[in-house]
Amino acid sequence: MTPVAELHYFEVDLGDSAEELRSALFSGVHGFNTRNNDALGIDFSGTGMRVFGPQPALQAFFEQPRTQRLLAVCLRFTAPAFVPAATKAVSVLRHRPAGRQQPARLRRFAARNPDVVLAPAKTIRCDLAVPLSSQSTGQEFLLKLARRPAAPSAAVRFNSYGLCAPGSSLPAF
Repeated sequence: MTPVAELHYFEVDLGDSAEELRSALFSGVHGFNTRNNDALGIDFSGTGMRVFGPQPALQAFFEQPRTQRLLAVCLRFTAPAFVPAATKAVSVLRHRPAGRQQPARLRRFAARNPDVVLAPAKTIRCDLAVPLSSQSTGQEFLLKLARRPAAPSAAVRFNSYGLCAPGSSLPAF
């Protein structure tokens, strides 16, 4: 857990190649977090991304050859800096629709029961879908993310994908 007062970040503008570069950045953060006790977190907006964490962890991630290759093809990136004071906060979470509202489940139900008329499913919105491959099995999957307003927290915790742990939020600026 990192106190918000000690949090640093660097910002990356991914430009036109945002989808491929975003996937590479998430994959890099996931690999780094797996080896370094879930030290880094990610926030996104438009074609930009911010990587958050304590200064030593950010510096170590920033200096990795894989990260340097990624940053070489980005439009713009900033050096690690302190997070400015912010009054708003957001949580970046994995988006998982409720079990009975999952589109695949509804399609299977409709195929098994053609005589049952289903009410239209709620439109469930995810803010970003990042194609990744599993580090253990190599299987491709979409990491669906939601960026939601949250109450500011005194300390931030991340999971291995760099998403906010429950009860944790990032400063929004």
